[in-house]
Amino acid sequence: MTGHISVLYVDDEPDLLTLGKIFLERTGNFIVTTVPGAQKALDLITHQDFDAIVSDYQMPEMDGIEFLKHLKSTGNPTPFILFTGKGREEVVIEALNNGADFYLQKGGDPKAQFVELVNKILHATSRRRAEIQVLELKQRESDIINFLPDATFAININHEVIAWNRAMELLSGISATEIIGKGDYAYSVPFYQKRRPMLIDLVLDCNPEIIEKYPGVKREDQNLMTEINRPWIHEGKEIFFWITACPLYNTQGTIIGAIESLRDITSLKKARELLEESESRYRLTLDASNEGIWDWNLKTGSAFFSPHWYTMLGYEPDEFPASYEALQSLLHPEDLDRAKTSIEDHLNRKNDGYSTEFRLKTKSGDWKWILARGRIIEWDDSNLPVRMVGTHTDITSLKHTEEKLRLDESRLETLLTLTLMTQKPVRDITDFALEEAVRLTESAIGYVAFLNEDETILTMHAWSHVAMEECQVQYRTIEYTVADTGLWGEPVRQRRPVITNDYSTPDPLKKGTPAGHVSIIRHLGVPIFDKNRIVMLVGVANKPGDYGAEDIRQLTLLMAGVWNIVQRKNADEAVLRSNEELSAAYEELSATEEELRTQYDITTQSIEHIRHSENQLRILVENLLDPVIIIGFDSRILYGNPAAFTFFELDRTNKGPFHIQSFLSAESWNKASADLIEIQKTGGPVVDEYDILTSNGKVRTIEAAGHLIYWDGQDADLVSIRDITDRKGDKDALVRANRKLTILSSITRHDILNQVTGLLGYLELLYDTVPGDPQHMYIQKCLDFTNTIESQIGFTKLVDEIRSNSLSWQYTERMVTHVLHGFAIGEITCQVDLNGLYLYADPILEKVIFTLIENSIRHGGQVSHIHFSFQIVHETCIFLYEDDGSGIPVDEKEKIFQQGYGKHTGLGLFLVREILAINNMEIIETGTPGKGARFEIHIPSGKWRIN
Repeated sequence: MTGHISVLYVDDEPDLLTLGKIFLERTGNFIVTTVPGAQKALDLITHQDFDAIVSDYQMPEMDGIEFLKHLKSTGNPTPFILFTGKGREEVVIEALNNGADFYLQKGGDPKAQFVELVNKILHATSRRRAEIQVLELKQRESDIINFLPDATFAININHEVIAWNRAMELLSGISATEIIGKGDYAYSVPFYQKRRPMLIDLVLDCNPEIIEKYPGVKREDQNLMTEINRPWIHEGKEIFFWITACPLYNTQGTIIGAIESLRDITSLKKARELLEESESRYRLTLDASNEGIWDWNLKTGSAFFSPHWYTMLGYEPDEFPASYEALQSLLHPEDLDRAKTSIEDHLNRKNDGYSTEFRLKTKSGDWKWILARGRIIEWDDSNLPVRMVGTHTDITSLKHTEEKLRLDESRLETLLTLTLMTQKPVRDITDFALEEAVRLTESAIGYVAFLNEDETILTMHAWSHVAMEECQVQYRTIEYTVADTGLWGEPVRQRRPVITNDYSTPDPLKKGTPAGHVSIIRHLGVPIFDKNRIVMLVGVANKPGDYGAEDIRQLTLLMAGVWNIVQRKNADEAVLRSNEELSAAYEELSATEEELRTQYDITTQSIEHIRHSENQLRILVENLLDPVIIIGFDSRILYGNPAAFTFFELDRTNKGPFHIQSFLSAESWNKASADLIEIQKTGGPVVDEYDILTSNGKVRTIEAAGHLIYWDGQDADLVSIRDITDRKGDKDALVRANRKLTILSSITRHDILNQVTGLLGYLELLYDTVPGDPQHMYIQKCLDFTNTIESQIGFTKLVDEIRSNSLSWQYTERMVTHVLHGFAIGEITCQVDLNGLYLYADPILEKVIFTLIENSIRHGGQVSHIHFSFQIVHETCIFLYEDDGSGIPVDEKEKIFQQGYGKHTGLGLFLVREILAINNMEIIETGTPGKGARFEIHIPSGKWRIN
């Protein structure tokens, strides 16, 4: 083939037009013109000819079939190839029946797809040129049969050939001149290689022998149709024909012969086979997919669920009809509204796709978490959604993993909090841990019991808050003999966790519960081991769902940590008691020789006990996650726990010696040297920050606390370390941002105050130069407003000061004393009971104390006494300020904290509340009117300490 082939490519997808043009033209054989719609293509064809037309099927306004019909109706013979994503058989048949030369389905490998398209175009154009030649021949022939595109011939009633068109000549290889006039079934030889009756003979003679040769024949009135394949035509290639035969009549209606046409439907057959193969692959894909695939017809409500969709939920494929209503019936009630909203948002075009998570009920009654995704793929002529497809993915395992991680994080936070409670009584530690155990397992009640050395006595130590309320449990220890306990003692007897998810089931081990005890529905008991000995028993009950292995794991890890903390606390207390005993022993040195000898024995025992305690402490230190080191006052590192070796990136087999100076920057070493001297003098604690350099060159910022200890015969510094590199970086970034904001605010405030000062001056001049009222009244209003603005701008300066200050521990007694020195309180007495109370706050907290005292002096009436004190309620510290003045009326207790309220227009108590809020504290007034004001400042846990 010479020259370029001109191709008209019609598609409503611009990207596909561009892609098709590139693929076709780069072969060098084509010149491609692209048009985005059928109507525009028809307009273009009226004044431009093309060698071939490639068209999509589904297009707005006019689809590919209508486009084809329009072309054929105008007599346009241009080869037409339907190139579309639609794979339905009826589309293929309709396209071919309406004159499409080829049908090619989109999808798969683009390169192979466009190579196939090139072949189809070449084939179609080649065939078209051949057809043109045939048509030119037919036009020169007078017999109308030559206008037929199919191979056609006719016989008379004597079975002699009377017509043999050009297509028949091409198909059979026999010219019309050779065959016309011949009988005795000569026309069958090209097809069967022998003389025998054909379908055309059945029209003239209903011979059973002929019928037997065509068992698949179809009859419509006088027309006969069937399909045959002849493998020896066209060089042995298998060819399929659609054969049609019917009678020929004369003008009187008498049958004078018969005519038969043969249509080569090989391409159609191949297309059908490809379609069937594609559908087979689609079914195999559905069967092999790990996702449940669904297809929903929004018009009819019907749906398709893939086999895996059913088996994913424990059902047999197609066990129940697929429909949107069936899906809704399986949805968890708590997820139903959310799922509906998500899909409605997509139907209303609020998002490009539908994606949500919900639970579906399985056949066994369990719930599975499903990730649902989908998209509308078909719209009707009114632009309403018609069809939506998507997938359902089982994410139950992922959800369980997420929940496990959440519980692990929560448990670690609890353990971290517990490590900060070492100064609390054991009761407080176990109470807190028990409430967390109840929360982590989603239980309603719980308890903790300790066991004696031989595991025979179980001592109830703590109950959860709900158990104390609902069961009216009193805070007292109750001892039980393990052998006499019921189901609650089984974990000790069996030495393993015991789950009872149906407590109502009869069991001979049950001993019953006390009168008024809350009903037990489910119960989990977990023994806690210290090596091979059971030391604790923790129990939880009445979880909404069944207890399982994850609940056992959470309780075991949490309570094992609690036991370690209790053991460490006991060890600390034992050391303290030993030290006290040792001190008492030394005080008795002046006793008699017998007393000294006796005391010596006691001292020896105490030392042994201390050694044992030190060994226990060493075990604890060895297992701490934070680095701990001991430094001699010559800067040598005398000891480091495993976490320290890891932190400093040292090999544990390397025994040193190491000097702390080698890990510190010059500035940090100067600080550390001074801190070592301070610890040597005072004993500590000394807390400071340092920049360290690990053995691999990494720079880290640490917060270290040093204490004086006695180690291997010498004084040394025990240092606990915490890595604050990330926190420090965040803090520095915040300080820089605050500094920039303060500078900007200062400049802006300065400019505004300059303008306000000028405005006040001119208003004063105006007041003096204009006549009296009402002008003076108006000017005075302007002066008042301007003064208010000046005051409010001044407040922003105070806010900048608050923001620029960093938080630190403030010793309240020293702070109050410092503020009182700035007042002339006359005969007012002041009582300060704040011994040892420190607050972690901004230094501007002094402004709060100042304002409270000023408020009493200015507004309290006959105030003669002021009292500062504090109380501890649960984890909260309440800082109290009280006077014996006139007090605050009940209806003003909240109003006094509003800006501008009261006898002056200053910021006053409004500023107090704002300062405290910035420091995460709150203030309320709880005094009795007529007896004095009483202000309570509530400080949360972590923001206060008592030394």
